[in-house]
Amino acid sequence: LTGIDPSSGMLKEARAKFPNFKFIEAYADNTTLASGKAQILSISYGIRNVVERKAALREFNRVLAPDGYVVVLEFTKRQKKGLITALRDFYLSKILPSIGGFISKNKEAYEYLPSSIENFLDAKSFCDELVEAGFEIELCKGFSMDISTLFIAKKVKEINA
Repeated sequence: LTGIDPSSGMLKEARAKFPNFKFIEAYADNTTLASGKAQILSISYGIRNVVERKAALREFNRVLAPDGYVVVLEFTKRQKKGLITALRDFYLSKILPSIGGFISKNKEAYEYLPSSIENFLDAKSFCDELVEAGFEIELCKGFSMDISTLFIAKKVKEINA
């Protein structure tokens, strides 16, 4: 297993928890990994913060072997409006920051969360980006009132970065 993160602080924490793993300080759009070697590439709650997201998806395509998988777990915007969306948005903007801030002692991180989700994509739009980057969607499933979405996509064609 190889962990990649652009933050030296996050990597320091990771190395302390998993001293036998390999870690690389790099961005998602330039992982420094060899082409066509990885079987699975996974990112959880991070793709929405990648500035060059489309370039990162092309990079994921590059490092994955043919028929390799990209697995993404991410907060997504809802496409539909209505009562469920209003309840979800209220929870994300009012309740979660208070609870998460109290537990973690880092309220700012949880106050940032609703705006970062709002600036990201809905599930369909992210699926479209994955397809554009050479992947075939095998699973796109929302959890917790579609607050989080799991994307599993298979590399089906090479894309020139």
